Parts: sequence; structure tokens; C-alpha cells
Amino acid sequence: MQKTKAIYELMFRLSKGEELTINTHLANEFGINKKTLGRYLDDIVNNYNDIITVEKKKTNNHLRKPSVYRAIDQKKDLATTLQFFFERRTDLGWVLQLLHEKEPTLATDGEYRDEINKLISQESDIFVFKSTPFEILDDRHQKIFAKLKTAIKYNMYKTISYNYTHKEVLKDTKCLKLIFTQNNWYLAIENDEKTFRLLRVSFIEEITASDKGSYQKSKVQKYDRHYHNIQNAMTLHDQPLKKAICKASPKIAIYFQEHMKPFLNSQKHLKTCEDGSIDFELSYTQPIEIFPFIKRWLPDIKILEPVSLADELKRELLISLRDYSD
Repeated sequence: MQKTKAIYELMFRLSKGEELTINTHLANEFGINKKTLGRYLDDIVNNYNDIITVEKKKTNNHLRKPSVYRAIDQKKDLATTLQFFFERRTDLGWVLQLLHEKEPTLATDGEYRDEINKLISQESDIFVFKSTPFEILDDRHQKIFAKLKTAIKYNMYKTISYNYTHKEVLKDTKCLKLIFTQNNWYLAIENDEKTFRLLRVSFIEEITASDKGSYQKSKVQKYDRHYHNIQNAMTLHDQPLKKAICKASPKIAIYFQEHMKPFLNSQKHLKTCEDGSIDFELSYTQPIEIFPFIKRWLPDIKILEPVSLADELKRELLISLRDYSD
């Protein structure tokens, strides 16, 4: 996970009143080691020492006292943090204004409405949104979404009626995590056969109680790293990562320069060639995970390696061409 994104998530947890310690489980959630986690938390304290503090927690034994990071004042924490990001960060200032456009009650409900309303009004003359990165759920799916949040929070089993390519009833399903990717909400689950799946929330028709109560969270911690490695809804769990080497032509090379925002989180700049083209690397668990992205840029992206992947893409394109030539 990128450093900025990790720090935002840690700040969010602190603003909600969580007390954080440097431990292996939390480090694994972010795909980093404990030393890096400690550095991130110390950066937060150094930059926000008026709202975030670190202290040694007392223990009942003679072991070394752990460092505990916590918010000093939750109300002050939210308002001050939002103000800081709005004024100094280019990648977060638009969030609250966008949420307000899609959910007007944000500025009228809740204990922070005065601070939030003031910040929204300050931003209203700066941003224009022609599209939204958020999936807008209808009333029925908003209720389902709320039930899913509760199920995840309390590690509950649920029975889920799901209708994608066909109707199915998923009994005794562990609700693990809500994941936003490709502009849509997905529910990560483990079914009664202990298989990991992603379900598109908008295709869930109903969620009801299961005969089972709750599951032990430790039983599903094996998925923690996968959540942060998910590239899109086509990323498979428990599959070895494969590497693809691709070339972006000089025509589109500007979008693939090393300093540019990557299109996929596994995208890695390799080199800029003499002709101005750029070689870059992608990781994938199955071809459909990266094929839509590559097709979007054709004919200006070419798969160099592996040859088998390039051949598979070529076969798909030939089939499409035959369909259009009929």
C-alpha cells in the first residue's frame, strides 16, 4: 500500500478513537513491516502532535511497555485533520465536497455538521465534478449495505441471495470485508466450502440470518494481505502472481512515465527506450485481470512477455475481428 494511503487509513482509525500499537497483525494489514509501521505512526505524531499522542501502556508484567498511539480529543481531531488536508493536500481536498454532492445530509446531520458545512462552503467555488468515482446504491441496496457493515463488524455468518449470471443462495457465508474497486462496491466472503469470493453488492438481492452465529476473526486473517493486493474484481485469491512486460508507444508514453499515477497498483516502470517508448511491468493472477486495461490502449500497448499471454490476447482480438467482419 502506498505510504500516503496507509497514513490516511491510520489517521482515520485514530480519529474514530482507536488506540493503535505497533504489532505484526496491523503491519500485515498494510503490507508493511513493523519498523515501517512505527515510522508511519511517528510521522503522524510529529505532524499532528496537537491532536495525536503516543504513550507507554502499563502492563501487569515486567515486559517492555508497548507504545500506544491515540487521539487526544476526537472532536478536535476530526475538524483539525480535515482542515489540514483541505489546505495542504492535493489528493484529498475534493472528497468532502464530492460526498456532499451525492449525500447532502452530510452537512446537516451529525455532531460535526458545523465544521463540515463550513469546509464544504469554502471548497464549493474550487471543484467541478463531471463524474463520480462512487457507485450510487438504490434504497434497497443501501439497506443491504448497512446490514453487511454490521455483519462484518461482528463477524457474523449470513445467508445471501445473489443473482449475477444465475440465482444462488449462499448459506453460512462469512462476511469479511467491503471493498471498493473499479467504481463499484464488492463484498468479500468465505463460503461454507471455505472458498474466497468477491460479490458485487448491487447483485445481492437479500441478506438474512444464518443458523450459525459468529465466526472467529482469527480464522480469516489469512485474507488480510490479499485485500491490499487486490488490483480489481478479477484478482484471484491464493494464486501465484505472474509478471507481464509491456511496451507503451511514444504516442502514449507520457501517461506511463515513472512519476505519473499508475493505472493499476502493480504497474512498475522499467525503462524509457531510445525511441521514446516505455517498458513497464504488470502483475496478474489471470489474464482477464489486465486484458481490459491493455485493450483500452490498443494499438499503442504491446505485450512483450510472456509470449503465451500475447498469443492469448491475439486470439481474443482475432475472434472479435471475425465477429465484426461477418
